[in-house]
Amino acid sequence: FPNRAQPAFINDDKRQDIIVPGGYFFDSFIGQARGSLTWWENQKNGTRWVRHDIVTGSPFSYHSAVFEDFDGDGIADIASVGEDAGDPSNPFDDIVELHLFAGA
Repeated sequence: FPNRAQPAFINDDKRQDIIVPGGYFFDSFIGQARGSLTWWENQKNGTRWVRHDIVTGSPFSYHSAVFEDFDGDGIADIASVGEDAGDPSNPFDDIVELHLFAGA
């Protein structure tokens, strides 16, 4: 399930791209791993998009993402919070992690 998309200038082509987080809270409980983070590269002023997978098949659901230079190397990174809600009948087994995907 796609979640909150974030516009970002990812490459140097001056066209705004989109980072799309995805997943579902209870995927691991139902035996699925559909969490994803994808970058959709705008190749023709919003009329042609190319998908780049950052992470797919994750047990974590990604809700939003931030595109900034977090490690100070001059290259922007993507940060997102991953959540695995576990068993819906157990309110204490949630796993929430900050995931940093370093720029290349």
